[in-house]
Amino acid sequence: MLQIPKLPPDAAPDHGTADEVATDFGKLPQLIADGEIPFPMDRQIQERRRLAVLVRQRRRQRLIEYLAQQIARAILADGEPS
Repeated sequence: MLQIPKLPPDAAPDHGTADEVATDFGKLPQLIADGEIPFPMDRQIQERRRLAVLVRQRRRQRLIEYLAQQIARAILADGEPS
């Protein structure tokens, strides 16, 4: 059985809530997730980490929505008479 080691509380980065971080960065995470602008490497490490989390969340959500649409289309196509 795989056991995941527990990290001390100070080892986990504090990203704040999604709303707090989104307010801090505005539309920046969405622009990066869309590929409209490159990831800014000139920011402090904490900001880059929080920004990376937001970009990852947006890309993940986009992938989930795409997969759900494809599954729905496949289900609907199976029900159509040939």
